[in-house]
This record gives sequence, structure tokens and C-alpha cells, in this order.
Amino acid sequence: MSQKIFGDPMKYNLFINPYLILTYGFIFLVIFDSFFLGTIFKILLFGILVIIGLSSYLFQKKKLDVHLIFYFLITLLFMCYSLLMVYLRIGFLNIYNLIYLKFLLLPFILIFFNLFKVNTIEPFKSILLFFGIITIILFIFSFVENFENIRSSFEKRNITIFQKKYYSTVSFNFSPLFIISSCYFLDKLNKNVDSFNSICFLINALPLFISGERANIIIGMILCILFSFIILKKFRFIFLFTFFLLVLICYYYGLFNFFDFNELNNLKKLNLLYDYEIIFDDLNILLFGQGSSFYNYWTTLGYYSSVVEPTYFEILRMYGLVGSLLLVVLILYPFFLIALKKKYKFYKNNFFLILGFIFYLIISIVNPHLLNTHGFLIILILINEILNEKKYN
Repeated sequence: MSQKIFGDPMKYNLFINPYLILTYGFIFLVIFDSFFLGTIFKILLFGILVIIGLSSYLFQKKKLDVHLIFYFLITLLFMCYSLLMVYLRIGFLNIYNLIYLKFLLLPFILIFFNLFKVNTIEPFKSILLFFGIITIILFIFSFVENFENIRSSFEKRNITIFQKKYYSTVSFNFSPLFIISSCYFLDKLNKNVDSFNSICFLINALPLFISGERANIIIGMILCILFSFIILKKFRFIFLFTFFLLVLICYYYGLFNFFDFNELNNLKKLNLLYDYEIIFDDLNILLFGQGSSFYNYWTTLGYYSSVVEPTYFEILRMYGLVGSLLLVVLILYPFFLIALKKKYKFYKNNFFLILGFIFYLIISIVNPHLLNTHGFLIILILINEILNEKKYN
């Protein structure tokens, strides 16, 4: 196995691949951005990787995929449009106007990934596997230790702890990413059922239930049913067992209330639709948006706020139909790539991975999981995997 570093061929073992090590570090810091030094290291590492990528593109004449260049142009166009609308609506720019634009810098890391044909899905699933084990350990430990007294320490690291009678739910702010890593192992199992990938799937799927978040649990149940179907050939009793187990989980967590319009959280979200209806009555806002950080009075909340939750209605409010259309292109670009490059084999080989991305988009309808670095990390990994399919060094 060989790789060129600044033009010189160098042989190395996979475990000392410098590009892969840098990728592991960067993806880890993007996922677990829960401490100040981590944020600084992430920014520094991002800058280093982009500079390495640009240097290779400009001086070593490495070729960048034309579909990636188009993606960068759409990204820049959306950023310019967003800043222009903020300036026209509010009249000034500040740090708060950029709160939902910072994640759009992330796509430029693809310059490094694409030019050096770096495998990004391997670091991603390995890091999520590590945090899956951590989540399960914390959950088991909560049976003997009350976390209520140290909840604030967890919250400083963006870890939500909710103490139940005998245990605690444990949720990292990136818990929905376990949907993607679980689906990765479903693809592995779909090709070959074995104990290792089955265990890895369970390690990634269990944190969805442990999080205590209804959307995560519902998707986790669907994934477990798919898991049962896949291994049904060898273990026929598992499907029936899984089905009854999931019904009990639904009852215990009160998930059937998820579809109850009178439930408190559901009622709050439905009432927000009334506010959005008033906002979108203005055709100008519907077409072009109010701009990010524009303050509205929300009757449901009872106060003025520049943002509720960055779900799809909030995206439409901030950027209008014009800006939202550009953002939709950026979000759904993996699907466009599969069609444009006729990568139907990638779709076939990674069916559950694509399905996991669809699930992630679905839960983002009612949860703020998309307009952040975690949401765009998934998109970038999919784009990179499609472009670099079978090209890894």
C-alpha cells in the first residue's frame, strides 16, 4: 500500500496512515465537541486539512471531482444569499447572524478527503462504536449510582442525564448519529450474518433506546425489526422475541403518546404551526425569508426569540423558498450524486446506510438535528463515500 506525501512515495502500514489519523482526529472532534480545547483543536485541524488539500490541488495539480466543485459553488451561493437577506432585513451583521452558517464551512473539508481518497466511514463508525460502549456503561452504572447529584457535570459536556426511579437515561447531543452507524452494520450483516457485526449493531442501536428520546427510540425499534429480518434465516425465534420486546418498550416509554395531539410536547409543536401560518401569510417572507437571527414574538412561547428550533419550518422562515431550495440541494446532494454518476451499485451495497440518512432527515422534521456540524458530517461522509468508492489507498 502506498501514498504520496508532498510528491514523495511512501509505504506505510494502514495504522500509521497520516491522512487517516488526521481524519480520525477531526471526525472525533466534530462529533464530541463538548469542551473548549476540543473546539480550538477542531478549528485548527480543519484549517490544516483544508490547507493541505488546497496545496495539493494548486501545486501538485491533483484533480478535484467536478461534482464537488459544483457543491462548493452552491454552498458559497447559499452563504452569500443568507448574509444578504440578513443585511436587507436587519441592516447589520454580527456573530448571531452566522450561527447557522458556520456548519457550511464544513463541506470544504471534502477537498482533503477527495484528493487523498480518505476513507471517512471507517473512522465515523469506529468512533460511534466507542461512544456506544461508553453510553451502555454509563447506563449500567446508573443502576447503582444516582447521577442526579452530578447532572450539571454531564450537561457541561452536552450529555443529558434524566434520573428515573432505578436508572438514568443517557443522551449525548450527537445520539441521533447512532442511527447512521447502526445502519452501517445492517449493511454488513445483509452481506454476511456474523456475530461480530451483530454485536456492533446492538452496541450502536442500544444508545438510541438509552437516550430516552422518542424519535430515537422509534427509529431504533424499526432498525431492530430490520435486524431481526436479516438474521431470521439463522435465528427464527429472534424476530418474535424482538417484536414483543419492542411492544413492551413502547408501552414503558409511553411512545404511543407520540401520536397523541394533546400530549404536551406535541401540543407545543402544533401551536407553533399557528405562528408560522401568520409569518408565511406575507408572500415576501415566504419567498425570501426573514433572515437568520430575526426576532419574532412566539405566542406559544410567550416571548421574542430569533430562533425556535432549526427544523424545516424554521429553515423556511429564515431563508424563504429561494434560500431553502439551495439548502435542499446541499442536503440531498448524495442522492443527486448517485443519479448523476450512475452509482446504483453504491445504493445497492449501502442500502441501509442510505435508509439511515432518510430516517435522520425524517426525525429532523420535529428535532433540531440537521442545521449543525453533526447533520452535515453525515452528508459529507456520504458524498465522500460515493465519490471515492473503490478508490481508497
